[in-house]
Amino acid sequence: TNTRIVQENGVTIVYFRKPIDSGDSWDRALQTPSGRVRVAFAFQPQGKTTLDYHGAMRGFTDVQLFEPRCPNGTYLNTIKMDCMPCPAGSYRTEDMSLSFCPRCPVGSFQPNVGSSECSICNAGSIVGTTTLFLGALRPTDCICPEGTSLSRKSIEDPLQCHKCGEGLYCPGGMGQPMQEVGYFVKVVQDDPFEAEIWECPFRRACLRGLPGLCAPGASGLMCAKCDEEGEHWDTKQKACSPCSGATGPWLLVLATVVFGLAMIVLYKISMVWGDDEAMSD
Repeated sequence: TNTRIVQENGVTIVYFRKPIDSGDSWDRALQTPSGRVRVAFAFQPQGKTTLDYHGAMRGFTDVQLFEPRCPNGTYLNTIKMDCMPCPAGSYRTEDMSLSFCPRCPVGSFQPNVGSSECSICNAGSIVGTTTLFLGALRPTDCICPEGTSLSRKSIEDPLQCHKCGEGLYCPGGMGQPMQEVGYFVKVVQDDPFEAEIWECPFRRACLRGLPGLCAPGASGLMCAKCDEEGEHWDTKQKACSPCSGATGPWLLVLATVVFGLAMIVLYKISMVWGDDEAMSD
């Protein structure tokens, strides 16, 4: 049979293998995932052996009937004492800690609730991407890490994360490389990315940021020209400053000579991504 009833000292114990209906509307189904059952008890008059089913309750206790367990993608809520689905951005398998779902590690994401694993960024269409934090929710959280940028060798190749070249600044993300301080960048082609890069004669005149960005008051190729007539780049002030003891024609001659000498000692770097190797985990 499915049930066995034992009466001892006014206490009735029912053993069962399958769910049964006691016929009492106040009875509730056991929440078995926790393995714990709350039992109410009452004292019977001395010598009484019959069951006083609805006697006055004197207290209760929790009895751990068996080891708690929750299936993959769920965890044990210790307040409700029931298995709940893991939130988005987390996961859990049956062999892990029961009471919480770990967040997805860096380099992975999970948009769904109730998951037993996280999706890996590199498994997508763009190789070399990762996340910047734990518990990422969306594929768009996968970006190129710092020191790399999104590009490709040719228009036929897939986009990938490539190492940043000399004179370029790559803060991470899905945008093109930027200009590093001390260099002047002129973009030749956006896709695939190609640029001409010069080392600036006055390092602080070329700022980190968008290609061609110059310090205030400086402009032109390699930021070697001051906007205002009668000014020159002051290496101590690291800015364009008025010239001392020089007048109009001499300023033009001086600027021409400085610019010509700079062009001789500077080198030009052609940035071609075709030789880069894609980063991958």
